[in-house]
Amino acid sequence: MVPLIGRRRLGWIGAGGVALLLAAFAVLHAPPVRARVLVWALSRSSKESVTVGAEHLDYNLFTLSARIRGLTVAVNGAAAQPFFSAEEVRLAGGRRALFGLVDFAYVEVVRPRVVLVRDASGAQNWPASSPDAPERTAPTRVHIERLQLTGLDVSWHDAPADSALEAHNLSLDLAAIGGETAGPLHLAGPMRVRWRDRETTVRSLDGRLSWNDRDLSIDRLRADLPEGALRIDGRVDALLGSPRLDLLATTDVSLAAIGPRLRVDSGLKGVLHAVAHVTGHASAVQTKLTVAARDLSAAGSQPITVDATARVSGDAAEITTLTARVADGSLTGRGRASLGDGPGSMSLSWQQLDLATLLEPFLGSSMTIRPAARLNGSLEARWITPRLEAVTLRGESRMRARDDAPTASTIRNPRSAIRSDLPLDGSIALDLQGRRWTLRADQTIDGSARVSGEVGGILDTRDFWRSTLAGAFHTAAVKPAVVRCAATRGVVHEPDTLPVTLRLPSGSTTAGSVLDSIATFPSDASNSPSS
Repeated sequence: MVPLIGRRRLGWIGAGGVALLLAAFAVLHAPPVRARVLVWALSRSSKESVTVGAEHLDYNLFTLSARIRGLTVAVNGAAAQPFFSAEEVRLAGGRRALFGLVDFAYVEVVRPRVVLVRDASGAQNWPASSPDAPERTAPTRVHIERLQLTGLDVSWHDAPADSALEAHNLSLDLAAIGGETAGPLHLAGPMRVRWRDRETTVRSLDGRLSWNDRDLSIDRLRADLPEGALRIDGRVDALLGSPRLDLLATTDVSLAAIGPRLRVDSGLKGVLHAVAHVTGHASAVQTKLTVAARDLSAAGSQPITVDATARVSGDAAEITTLTARVADGSLTGRGRASLGDGPGSMSLSWQQLDLATLLEPFLGSSMTIRPAARLNGSLEARWITPRLEAVTLRGESRMRARDDAPTASTIRNPRSAIRSDLPLDGSIALDLQGRRWTLRADQTIDGSARVSGEVGGILDTRDFWRSTLAGAFHTAAVKPAVVRCAATRGVVHEPDTLPVTLRLPSGSTTAGSVLDSIATFPSDASNSPSS
């Protein structure tokens, strides 16, 4: 049994200990000490890649709560341009915080602002990550029971890409449900997106986010625009470590709505459906694209169907497949290009394209004589850099008269008839080496006249009409009777041959240019038919 005097001593000792503890807590909550704690915490942040600033810190060690006013986060050396700021942050620690874990029972961020800027030199105001950086074996785990963001503004400006995004009054409210903290994301203010001189507005943005202490999940995030809708689903693993993305973006776009944005005023119509699957490390993402266009038309042209798949990885983009149903025929292709100034290539082939259908958008109702031919051909192009002088191109197309096209012999009275179809057979080939080009043609017109020849020159990349042009085309009748019955309802000639030679001038860009050839074309033609 403890003597009475011993019990009194223990009581005084206990009371003194409690008093000392209360005094220590009081000292720790004193304004000068709080100011020193704030300075210490801010100095610790500078050892990382960011600098954290704050105007005032208030905390309560009894309730494990804190309030920070005027919070800013910037990369080291750029404190004047923070990438994150908030008017006020209120938070309360959870029970596991007593054991050294990052555990929050409640976090509220009032009027936060995210500002991301990349200037013309490529320098950015947010921390840069490198694909070569070692991945953290154990990403930072942060548990949050309740998270509220109100009045979030986002601003992104990229000078090299001449792009920008402005969003205002976003809100996020996440609450613990089972093993996750989840809730809605909502845009209450306007969002504007600009790319070069084209701009659009996001009319609404809603979705659901969830957080499992390590990974962020996105569910049914939908943005509605005047041009169509965009939906994003997926997840970002190890968000606070070495983030890895697995996102699926789907969009449906009305081409009639985006026509004015693309400065296409020729009645663009159709529907575009695209799916983008983004995967990989945040600093080295890979994107797979699938695109389908239906009922695509412009300027009253025949609707076409397009399906394509592509990959974007690093600094290169590749069209893996391209198929189109166009002009009653088909087109296929593939290609690869650098997103910078690197090399690239392209390959196209086409089968059974109807020539009259292809020309119809350009000639319209003025096309009183329709070329009756089907096209089959291919084109191959390669370049070291995306400049014309670095391009090597070879294209060839074979024309074959349509089986249903009438021939000259089917018109018995050419003086009283205008034939609407003109059968064509032959080939056309185009070669481009740097700026030097050559065009070769060998055509049979209506089974009666043959046109063949070669022209070429050097392209002027600054003024196409000053490109050089030289060569000759020859034509001759291939049948004893040649029927001429076009706009004048023709005159029938029956020579054995009908030689016509068109010679184009050669020389410098001033003496033998495309512009000069057009101006002097009638005087350069010599027509000497035999009778």
